[in-house]
Amino acid sequence: MEDLWISLMAGAGLAGGYAGVGLWGVRRAWRWPLARFTRWVLGGMLVRMIGALLLLAVCIRVFNLHTTALLGGFGGVFILGLILEIWSWHRTALQRTHG
Repeated sequence: MEDLWISLMAGAGLAGGYAGVGLWGVRRAWRWPLARFTRWVLGGMLVRMIGALLLLAVCIRVFNLHTTALLGGFGGVFILGLILEIWSWHRTALQRTHG
């Protein structure tokens, strides 16, 4: 049972880091022109996705973590992180357009 909790928390931690890096990248990129912003956000998203998949594979193979719990923890926090990231984009865009 303890292995499940460790795997669940490891997945949640990886997804939390993923979301944190995403929020940091978007906040940094808001000051740039639209073309550079788009390249930074989309390129960063691709790099983060590849990095997350590699880290998940390493956790499953090397550390022998429980796959379902790891992916469940990752998926839950990943979805919450995406919601927070999109909310942050909209809030910042509204502040820029409406003062």
